Amino acid sequence: MEFLKSWITGIIMLVIFITVVDLLLPDNKYKKYIDLTVGMIVMISIIEPVLGFVMSQKGFNIQLAQGPKTGFYYDVSDIQKKQEEIIIKAYKDNLARQISDYIRDKYGLNAKAIELSVGSKQSMYSINRISIVFDRWAFHGSGDKVRDIKNDISLVYNLPVENISILEN
Repeated sequence: MEFLKSWITGIIMLVIFITVVDLLLPDNKYKKYIDLTVGMIVMISIIEPVLGFVMSQKGFNIQLAQGPKTGFYYDVSDIQKKQEEIIIKAYKDNLARQISDYIRDKYGLNAKAIELSVGSKQSMYSINRISIVFDRWAFHGSGDKVRDIKNDISLVYNLPVENISILEN
């Protein structure tokens, strides 16, 4: 009942306002266009609640048709967790590719696998640990290359050398 009262009051106020504006405007060649526009505004204000109700009912039916039948309901926290997992995976993949390219370009070695441990605080990601696996005979007994690779990666990614492991497999 309150809705009907406010709707009718709104229409009455609009008609009074339009009448005052119409009285203030002089009669000129644009009068018919102004009357057309005002008439459209009045019609929209009268029809709007009915259209809103019909559209909400239609949207409600669509939601009912799709919601319960499919059974897909997501909690926002689940979506955020999944999004976080996807971001971390993409971050790890990009870092592994960068490290692999860097080692290949600088040292001519191909890494078999690169494992990264990544931490996050408030959507900021940081590398905790890097493990790089090379073929068994990649270094030919040269510990200097291993040390150089560790030092370079440590400098580039601001990671302590102790958190970088290089393995031969």
